[in-house]
Amino acid sequence: MLQVSDILKNISVIIKKSGENKVDLSIKYGKSRSYFSEILNGKMKFSLEALIWLANELDIEISEFFNTGYFVNEPKEKYDKGDIISNEKLKTLRERSIKITKLIKENNMLKETISSLNAHIKKLTEENDKLRKDNSSQ
Repeated sequence: MLQVSDILKNISVIIKKSGENKVDLSIKYGKSRSYFSEILNGKMKFSLEALIWLANELDIEISEFFNTGYFVNEPKEKYDKGDIISNEKLKTLRERSIKITKLIKENNMLKETISSLNAHIKKLTEENDKLRKDNSSQ
């Protein structure tokens, strides 16, 4: 079962792999030098704003923070606007969203993040349907 501690550990690994460090990221975010260290050590809670900022700063999708344990063997794919995504991949994304929602429904801190992920999946689906329609009419 995915735990908040798993997500925090994954964020730490992502920061290390990016070549960034928690102190520099905290300063860039405009907080104290220990801000992200305290969050990742469980002493403070993440705000949705900080989570989104961090994903953008590390140039990753916010969903990457949740790719621990459950999805460790699945490839982490990025899509460019204009790519057509298979129905199977969209189904997988929806299933992941449902699993994550069930796992963390008790955690208020992440409810807004899940809502944001669901909105992103819905937008991808709509864009994908439009691209398919446009391509089929050509």
